[in-house]
Amino acid sequence: MVSHPTIIKPENNIQQTVNRAAALCGSPAADVMGLSTTEAINLFYRQVKLRNGLPFNVVIPNKTTEKVFKDTDANRNMIRCEDADDMFDKFGI
Repeated sequence: MVSHPTIIKPENNIQQTVNRAAALCGSPAADVMGLSTTEAINLFYRQVKLRNGLPFNVVIPNKTTEKVFKDTDANRNMIRCEDADDMFDKFGI
């Protein structure tokens, strides 16, 4: 019997442009989980395949959420807290 070497396909390289803010936020999160950026991207693609779709819900913010985003971006209607205890006191929790 003739033995044939196993042919291993090279990895596919994907080049994408990523929003700078997303990249700056995503890299530290991957680091905390002990993942390189490449491992995080591979994990994402595996999850897409396993779930036959995105591994998270994609939703459009409702009007209330949009208003909160606009207000916080403009530094309006903010409740400032010194720490968790202060926050609980201010919210009556």
